[in-house]
Amino acid sequence: MVLIQQRRGKGSIYKAPSHRYFGELSYTNFTGENQEGIVLDLVNSVGHTAPLMVVEYVGGDLALLPAVEGIRVGQSISMGEKVPIESGNTIRIKDVPAGTIVSNVERVPGDGGKLVRTSGMFAQVIGKEKKGIAVRLPSKRKIVVHKNCFVTIGTVAGGGRTNKPFVKAGNKFHAMKARG
Repeated sequence: MVLIQQRRGKGSIYKAPSHRYFGELSYTNFTGENQEGIVLDLVNSVGHTAPLMVVEYVGGDLALLPAVEGIRVGQSISMGEKVPIESGNTIRIKDVPAGTIVSNVERVPGDGGKLVRTSGMFAQVIGKEKKGIAVRLPSKRKIVVHKNCFVTIGTVAGGGRTNKPFVKAGNKFHAMKARG
């Protein structure tokens, strides 16, 4: 009997239910000037543990990002070089002061954010180094990212999600089935 974990690892017959996912998380294309946006909606995606926010920027561009704590529908957020350090704003990591709590960190510039996207997680900017900007991840590991990488200010929403017990095996079964 082949276990489902083995099928997932093999990658041949198992397919994640990606048709049920809300979309791909990514920052919008940055043109070089500051962009203002409005949070249109907070949505739940089966493939993500955190709620997602749909942001519409002034030019009509849409972005799907992990929602940060304290964000609300209709709130104005900014993306750019010299934007205020406020929850929800997207800014280059070189402009973030040391000690700031960030999430959705890009590993390389332009990849749309690959690190720290799970509910309740955050990273902390440590400071500048020779090769880039040092960031402490939730695992307490330190990495150095390029100075032009984007980050979102704040902690990812949904932090208390794991505090409630499943109580019954059936609840756990259906929760795992929804994620594939």
